[in-house]
Amino acid sequence: MSRSSLPQGIRIAIYVAIWIVLGLFLYASLDRLPSRSEWAEVIARGGGPAVAAFGAAFFAAFVLRLLRFGVLTRRSVPVRWSGIIRAFPWLFMLGAVTPFRLGEGVRAHWVQRQGGSGVTAVGNWAAERWTDLILLVVFLSLGIAAVAVEGFGAAAVTLLMAGLIAGYLLVWFGRPRLMQVAGRLPVAREAAQRLIRSFDYMSDTRLHATIVLMTLAIWALMALGFWAALSLILDTPVPVALALGCVGAVNLIALVSAAPGNLVSFQAAMVAVMTAWGHSAVDALLASILIQSTGLTIAISLGLLSWGAQVLRARRSGPTP
Repeated sequence: MSRSSLPQGIRIAIYVAIWIVLGLFLYASLDRLPSRSEWAEVIARGGGPAVAAFGAAFFAAFVLRLLRFGVLTRRSVPVRWSGIIRAFPWLFMLGAVTPFRLGEGVRAHWVQRQGGSGVTAVGNWAAERWTDLILLVVFLSLGIAAVAVEGFGAAAVTLLMAGLIAGYLLVWFGRPRLMQVAGRLPVAREAAQRLIRSFDYMSDTRLHATIVLMTLAIWALMALGFWAALSLILDTPVPVALALGCVGAVNLIALVSAAPGNLVSFQAAMVAVMTAWGHSAVDALLASILIQSTGLTIAISLGLLSWGAQVLRARRSGPTP
């Protein structure tokens, strides 16, 4: 299954429309941009430690993402861990910096070059994103619920979380039935069955637990990084729920971002969450730029190092495995 059942042109148009709306929201939220003195104050107050704290958490989460990718990929592709370690950084970089996240498609191409199936690669991507999605929505829901007014807001959050958990359980326990449904499809029958098969790791209790625990650890590290960075930037400990809300918002909006590196969308998401918690839009913008630039710098640096190492290896010993 592709990332969207919509034609690519329509999907791109929707992404662009969402990005424009987010940009307009960001513009309306800001009565001014941060001044040079405000930047200097933030950097002097806690900018360096904030970058270091978030950078360390981001890198640790990156290592766990690499391991999760390797565990899922090696189930169906005969590739060594050395190949995973060489390839993942630049695959991750392309997914992070390309507009419309088009770089994610390179992963399927790479898996095919290793002798695997592109459909299986997309299935593994879906398996990763499904567990990510559940946790990110829970994070965002907790961030919203902590400041939600009693009534519809809290009820909507509860219903959303319940729906996602039910969806996860459906995939977990309903795969045999889903496979039967896929077998009756008039088109793309084999692709649908391969996609559903990518969730077969759920039948292996140990492997399933490993993937779930890795996912929990990845996003716990990211939340820790956001919490530490925000506390240092704002010069006061922030509630954990605020950090969870920011992590959920910026990463969920990244799934439909039209801009390279999730630019503007990232800032709009953080401004929305932080202003709901009573922080100024200018402080939220400062924090978002500092946090995002740190993550992008690490992702691009690791990706370029990985790509450079593969180029050198190719020149010395022929095509890379």
